[in-house]
Amino acid sequence: MLKAKESTRAVAVLVDPFRDFNPVPAKEEFASFCLVEFRRRNEAGGTTVVDPIAFYRAQEFARWWPVNIAELRLLQREIGEACGFEPGRITTIAADARTIARSPTQVAMPLIDRLLRRY
Repeated sequence: MLKAKESTRAVAVLVDPFRDFNPVPAKEEFASFCLVEFRRRNEAGGTTVVDPIAFYRAQEFARWWPVNIAELRLLQREIGEACGFEPGRITTIAADARTIARSPTQVAMPLIDRLLRRY
């Protein structure tokens, strides 16, 4: 995403088709968070904001939605501070929205999160 024209969007894909859709699956859980788009938008008053739009395979609202929003807000702030943007709207889209968790203490973490925790 650029501070000024050319590109008003940045996309981060968190799914690795070669790994996640392998016919011989790994013993890891498949993460629900698949993709996030950050969109630069100019508001009527002249303020430039950044809006994260996150796409989830499944999202459990009672326990994990607040965690997901907090993570998106952190990324939104980091991008905003680096580019001089204000925080805008946060949107989440889920193919399978759940209000009751099947496993209240387990979450499938993307590989990037697991690697960051190791180092």
